Amino acid sequence: MNGTLLQLTLRRWVEVLSSRNFYLVFVIVVICSAAIGPFGTYDRMQLLHRLGFWTAAHVVCWALGLLLIPPLRYYFESLGLSRFVSFLISSGTANLIIGPVFAALLIWQTSRELSISSGVQNLLLAAPLVGAITYVVISLTGLNGFGREQTAGSEQSASSNVPIWADPINCIVQQKLSAQNKGVILAMVAQDHYVDVVTDKGNELLLMRLGDAIEFCDDDNSLQIHRSAWVSRPGVFKIQKDGRNTKVIMPDGRHLPVSRSIETELAEFVKQKPYDPSRSIIAQFS
Repeated sequence: MNGTLLQLTLRRWVEVLSSRNFYLVFVIVVICSAAIGPFGTYDRMQLLHRLGFWTAAHVVCWALGLLLIPPLRYYFESLGLSRFVSFLISSGTANLIIGPVFAALLIWQTSRELSISSGVQNLLLAAPLVGAITYVVISLTGLNGFGREQTAGSEQSASSNVPIWADPINCIVQQKLSAQNKGVILAMVAQDHYVDVVTDKGNELLLMRLGDAIEFCDDDNSLQIHRSAWVSRPGVFKIQKDGRNTKVIMPDGRHLPVSRSIETELAEFVKQKPYDPSRSIIAQFS
Protein backbone atom coordinates (compact mmCIF):
# COMPACT_ATOMS: atom_id res chain seq x y z
CA MET A 1 0.00 0.00 0.00
CA ASN A 2 1.56 3.32 -1.07
CA GLY A 3 1.68 6.41 1.11
CA THR A 4 -1.27 8.19 -0.46
CA LEU A 5 -3.48 5.09 -0.37
CA LEU A 6 -2.58 4.52 3.28
CA GLN A 7 -3.25 8.18 4.10
CA LEU A 8 -6.70 8.11 2.48
CA THR A 9 -7.58 4.85 4.24
CA LEU A 10 -6.47 6.07 7.66
CA ARG A 11 -8.35 9.32 7.18
CA ARG A 12 -11.54 7.43 6.24
CA TRP A 13 -11.21 5.16 9.27
CA VAL A 14 -10.91 8.20 11.53
CA GLU A 15 -13.96 9.84 9.92
CA VAL A 16 -16.11 6.74 10.34
CA LEU A 17 -14.98 5.93 13.88
CA SER A 18 -15.57 9.52 14.97
CA SER A 19 -19.13 9.50 13.59
CA ARG A 20 -21.88 9.31 16.21
CA ASN A 21 -24.21 7.86 13.59
CA PHE A 22 -21.88 4.89 13.18
CA TYR A 23 -22.24 3.91 16.85
CA LEU A 24 -25.95 4.74 16.90
CA VAL A 25 -26.66 2.38 14.01
CA PHE A 26 -24.43 -0.27 15.57
CA VAL A 27 -26.33 -0.17 18.87
CA ILE A 28 -29.72 -0.28 17.13
CA VAL A 29 -28.69 -3.26 14.98
CA VAL A 30 -27.31 -5.17 18.00
CA ILE A 31 -30.47 -4.56 20.07
CA CYS A 32 -32.74 -5.61 17.19
CA SER A 33 -30.65 -8.73 16.56
CA ALA A 34 -30.78 -9.71 20.23
CA ALA A 35 -34.52 -9.06 20.48
CA ILE A 36 -35.49 -10.90 17.29
CA GLY A 37 -32.93 -13.70 17.63
CA PRO A 38 -32.47 -14.62 13.95
CA PHE A 39 -30.73 -17.79 12.69
CA GLY A 40 -32.08 -19.87 15.55
CA THR A 41 -30.46 -17.83 18.31
CA TYR A 42 -33.85 -16.98 19.84
CA ASP A 43 -34.57 -20.65 20.61
CA ARG A 44 -31.05 -21.65 21.60
CA MET A 45 -29.96 -18.66 23.72
CA GLN A 46 -31.28 -16.68 26.66
CA LEU A 47 -31.66 -12.91 26.23
CA LEU A 48 -28.34 -11.94 27.85
CA HIS A 49 -26.57 -14.70 25.92
CA ARG A 50 -28.10 -13.43 22.67
CA LEU A 51 -27.14 -9.86 23.49
CA GLY A 52 -23.55 -10.90 24.15
CA PHE A 53 -23.36 -13.05 21.04
CA TRP A 54 -24.79 -10.44 18.69
CA THR A 55 -22.62 -7.70 20.17
CA ALA A 56 -19.50 -9.80 19.60
CA ALA A 57 -20.65 -10.96 16.14
CA HIS A 58 -21.37 -7.43 14.95
CA VAL A 59 -18.12 -6.10 16.38
CA VAL A 60 -16.17 -8.74 14.46
CA CYS A 61 -18.14 -8.35 11.20
CA TRP A 62 -18.23 -4.56 11.22
CA ALA A 63 -14.53 -4.40 12.08
CA LEU A 64 -13.70 -6.69 9.16
CA GLY A 65 -15.87 -4.62 6.83
CA LEU A 66 -14.29 -1.38 7.93
CA LEU A 67 -10.81 -2.90 7.75
CA LEU A 68 -11.24 -4.27 4.24
CA ILE A 69 -13.61 -2.06 2.25
CA PRO A 70 -11.92 1.40 2.37
CA PRO A 71 -8.41 0.28 1.27
CA LEU A 72 -9.85 -2.04 -1.37
CA ARG A 73 -12.11 0.71 -2.66
CA TYR A 74 -9.24 3.23 -2.95
CA TYR A 75 -6.98 0.61 -4.52
CA PHE A 76 -9.47 -0.26 -7.27
CA GLU A 77 -10.18 3.45 -7.87
CA SER A 78 -6.41 3.96 -8.29
CA LEU A 79 -6.56 1.42 -11.13
CA GLY A 80 -8.99 3.70 -12.93
CA LEU A 81 -12.23 1.91 -12.01
CA SER A 82 -15.31 3.97 -11.24
CA ARG A 83 -16.51 4.43 -7.66
CA PHE A 84 -19.51 2.18 -8.26
CA VAL A 85 -17.45 -0.70 -9.66
CA SER A 86 -14.87 -0.23 -6.90
CA PHE A 87 -17.66 -0.45 -4.31
CA LEU A 88 -18.99 -3.66 -5.85
CA ILE A 89 -15.60 -5.36 -5.97
CA SER A 90 -14.52 -4.23 -2.50
CA SER A 91 -17.82 -5.23 -0.90
CA GLY A 92 -17.84 -8.57 -2.70
CA THR A 93 -14.32 -9.31 -1.52
CA ALA A 94 -15.21 -8.34 2.05
CA ASN A 95 -18.26 -10.63 1.91
CA LEU A 96 -16.03 -13.59 1.05
CA ILE A 97 -14.34 -13.12 4.42
CA ILE A 98 -17.15 -11.77 6.61
CA GLY A 99 -19.65 -14.46 5.56
CA PRO A 100 -17.60 -17.52 6.62
CA VAL A 101 -16.47 -15.80 9.83
CA PHE A 102 -20.05 -15.04 10.83
CA ALA A 103 -21.19 -18.54 9.88
CA ALA A 104 -18.43 -20.05 12.03
CA LEU A 105 -19.45 -17.88 15.00
CA LEU A 106 -23.08 -18.90 14.54
CA ILE A 107 -22.24 -22.62 14.38
CA TRP A 108 -20.01 -22.36 17.43
CA GLN A 109 -22.51 -20.48 19.61
CA THR A 110 -25.60 -22.47 18.64
CA SER A 111 -23.77 -25.78 19.18
CA ARG A 112 -24.75 -27.06 15.78
CA GLU A 113 -22.86 -29.94 14.24
CA LEU A 114 -19.93 -28.61 12.26
CA SER A 115 -20.36 -30.04 8.79
CA ILE A 116 -20.29 -28.95 5.20
CA SER A 117 -24.07 -28.95 4.98
CA SER A 118 -24.50 -26.86 8.13
CA GLY A 119 -21.76 -24.53 6.97
CA VAL A 120 -23.44 -23.94 3.61
CA GLN A 121 -26.81 -23.50 5.31
CA ASN A 122 -25.46 -20.89 7.70
CA LEU A 123 -23.67 -19.08 4.91
CA LEU A 124 -26.96 -18.79 3.03
CA LEU A 125 -28.74 -17.63 6.16
CA ALA A 126 -26.02 -15.11 6.89
CA ALA A 127 -26.05 -13.61 3.38
CA PRO A 128 -28.73 -10.94 4.11
CA LEU A 129 -27.00 -9.83 7.31
CA VAL A 130 -23.58 -9.73 5.67
CA GLY A 131 -25.05 -7.74 2.80
CA ALA A 132 -26.61 -5.25 5.22
CA ILE A 133 -23.33 -4.87 7.12
CA THR A 134 -21.46 -4.31 3.88
CA TYR A 135 -23.99 -1.72 2.72
CA VAL A 136 -23.69 0.23 5.98
CA VAL A 137 -19.89 0.19 5.89
CA ILE A 138 -19.88 1.19 2.21
CA SER A 139 -22.23 4.05 3.04
CA LEU A 140 -19.97 5.22 5.82
CA THR A 141 -16.82 4.91 3.74
CA GLY A 142 -18.05 6.33 0.47
CA LEU A 143 -20.58 8.99 1.28
CA ASN A 144 -20.40 12.52 2.46
CA GLY A 145 -21.63 12.27 6.05
CA PHE A 146 -23.92 9.35 6.88
CA GLY A 147 -26.42 8.00 4.39
CA ARG A 148 -26.32 11.07 2.16
CA GLU A 149 -24.19 11.05 -0.96
CA GLN A 150 -23.01 14.27 -2.49
CA THR A 151 -23.68 13.49 -6.14
CA ALA A 152 -23.41 16.91 -7.71
CA GLY A 153 -21.07 19.72 -6.92
CA SER A 154 -23.57 22.26 -8.14
CA GLU A 155 -25.66 21.67 -5.01
CA GLN A 156 -24.32 24.24 -2.62
CA SER A 157 -24.37 24.04 1.14
CA ALA A 158 -27.81 24.62 2.55
CA SER A 159 -26.33 26.70 5.32
CA SER A 160 -24.35 29.09 3.13
CA ASN A 161 -23.94 30.47 -0.39
CA VAL A 162 -20.33 29.40 -0.69
CA PRO A 163 -19.56 27.73 -4.05
CA ILE A 164 -19.07 24.01 -3.51
CA TRP A 165 -15.42 24.20 -4.62
CA ALA A 166 -14.80 26.78 -1.89
CA ASP A 167 -16.66 24.90 0.84
CA PRO A 168 -14.30 22.82 3.03
CA ILE A 169 -17.21 21.30 4.98
CA ASN A 170 -19.54 19.98 2.27
CA CYS A 171 -17.20 19.39 -0.67
CA ILE A 172 -15.91 15.79 -0.77
CA VAL A 173 -12.70 16.85 -2.52
CA GLN A 174 -12.07 19.43 0.20
CA GLN A 175 -12.64 16.77 2.84
CA LYS A 176 -9.83 14.69 1.38
CA LEU A 177 -7.34 17.59 1.57
CA SER A 178 -5.07 18.07 4.54
CA ALA A 179 -5.99 20.97 6.83
CA GLN A 180 -3.28 23.32 5.56
CA ASN A 181 -4.47 22.98 1.95
CA LYS A 182 -8.20 23.45 2.46
CA GLY A 183 -9.42 26.63 0.81
CA VAL A 184 -10.73 27.80 -2.55
CA ILE A 185 -10.09 25.15 -5.20
CA LEU A 186 -8.60 26.96 -8.18
CA ALA A 187 -7.87 24.00 -10.45
CA MET A 188 -7.67 20.23 -10.62
CA VAL A 189 -5.26 18.47 -12.96
CA ALA A 190 -5.09 14.75 -13.74
CA GLN A 191 -1.75 13.05 -13.09
CA ASP A 192 -1.89 9.32 -13.82
CA HIS A 193 -4.22 7.85 -11.18
CA TYR A 194 -4.08 11.00 -9.06
CA VAL A 195 -5.57 14.47 -9.19
CA ASP A 196 -3.42 17.49 -8.35
CA VAL A 197 -5.81 19.78 -6.47
CA VAL A 198 -4.62 23.39 -6.48
CA THR A 199 -6.13 25.72 -3.88
CA ASP A 200 -5.33 29.24 -2.75
CA LYS A 201 -3.44 27.62 0.17
CA GLY A 202 -1.31 25.13 -1.76
CA ASN A 203 -1.68 21.93 -3.75
CA GLU A 204 -2.03 18.25 -2.93
CA LEU A 205 -2.23 14.97 -4.85
CA LEU A 206 -5.37 12.93 -4.20
CA LEU A 207 -5.87 9.33 -5.22
CA MET A 208 -9.02 9.63 -7.31
CA ARG A 209 -10.17 10.08 -10.89
CA LEU A 210 -10.48 13.59 -12.32
CA GLY A 211 -14.01 12.78 -13.50
CA ASP A 212 -15.10 11.96 -9.97
CA ALA A 213 -13.43 15.07 -8.56
CA ILE A 214 -15.17 17.25 -11.15
CA GLU A 215 -18.51 15.65 -10.30
CA PHE A 216 -18.07 16.81 -6.71
CA CYS A 217 -16.97 20.36 -7.61
CA ASP A 218 -18.57 21.34 -10.89
CA ASP A 219 -21.04 24.23 -11.04
CA ASP A 220 -21.81 27.27 -13.19
CA ASN A 221 -18.65 28.99 -11.94
CA SER A 222 -16.26 26.29 -13.07
CA LEU A 223 -15.31 24.64 -16.33
CA GLN A 224 -13.45 21.57 -17.56
CA ILE A 225 -11.06 23.14 -20.05
CA HIS A 226 -9.24 19.98 -21.10
CA ARG A 227 -9.62 16.23 -20.60
CA SER A 228 -6.92 16.57 -17.95
CA ALA A 229 -7.80 19.94 -16.38
CA TRP A 230 -10.63 21.77 -14.62
CA VAL A 231 -10.70 25.34 -13.28
CA SER A 232 -12.93 27.52 -11.17
CA ARG A 233 -13.31 31.21 -12.03
CA PRO A 234 -10.75 32.37 -9.44
CA GLY A 235 -8.29 29.96 -11.07
CA VAL A 236 -8.36 31.87 -14.38
CA PHE A 237 -5.97 34.81 -14.19
CA LYS A 238 -5.81 35.26 -17.95
CA ILE A 239 -6.05 33.40 -21.24
CA GLN A 240 -2.94 33.22 -23.37
CA LYS A 241 -2.58 32.25 -27.03
CA ASP A 242 0.59 30.40 -27.96
CA GLY A 243 0.45 29.88 -31.69
CA ARG A 244 -2.49 27.58 -32.31
CA ASN A 245 -2.62 26.55 -28.67
CA THR A 246 -4.54 28.28 -25.92
CA LYS A 247 -3.56 28.17 -22.25
CA VAL A 248 -5.10 29.32 -19.00
CA ILE A 249 -2.68 31.21 -16.80
CA MET A 250 -3.45 30.72 -13.12
CA PRO A 251 -2.82 33.35 -10.41
CA ASP A 252 0.34 31.50 -9.32
CA GLY A 253 1.68 31.41 -12.91
CA ARG A 254 0.82 27.82 -13.71
CA HIS A 255 -0.14 27.08 -17.31
CA LEU A 256 -3.09 24.78 -18.00
CA PRO A 257 -3.91 23.34 -21.45
CA VAL A 258 -7.15 24.24 -23.19
CA SER A 259 -8.84 21.97 -25.72
CA ARG A 260 -9.58 23.66 -29.03
CA SER A 261 -13.18 22.52 -28.81
CA ILE A 262 -13.60 24.44 -25.55
CA GLU A 263 -11.89 27.73 -26.53
CA THR A 264 -15.13 29.53 -27.46
CA GLU A 265 -16.90 28.32 -24.33
CA LEU A 266 -13.92 29.39 -22.20
CA ALA A 267 -14.00 32.88 -23.69
CA GLU A 268 -17.71 33.16 -22.87
CA PHE A 269 -17.10 31.68 -19.43
CA VAL A 270 -14.58 34.38 -18.57
CA LYS A 271 -16.62 37.18 -20.14
CA GLN A 272 -19.88 36.34 -18.36
CA LYS A 273 -18.59 36.76 -14.84
CA PRO A 274 -14.92 37.70 -14.63
CA TYR A 275 -13.26 37.14 -11.29
CA ASP A 276 -12.36 40.26 -9.30
CA PRO A 277 -9.65 39.42 -6.70
CA SER A 278 -10.57 42.55 -4.72
CA ARG A 279 -14.03 41.12 -3.94
CA SER A 280 -14.91 38.05 -1.91
CA ILE A 281 -15.69 34.73 -3.56
CA ILE A 282 -19.10 34.59 -1.87
CA ALA A 283 -20.07 38.08 -3.03
CA GLN A 284 -19.22 37.32 -6.64
CA PHE A 285 -20.44 33.76 -7.15
CA SER A 286 -23.30 33.19 -4.70
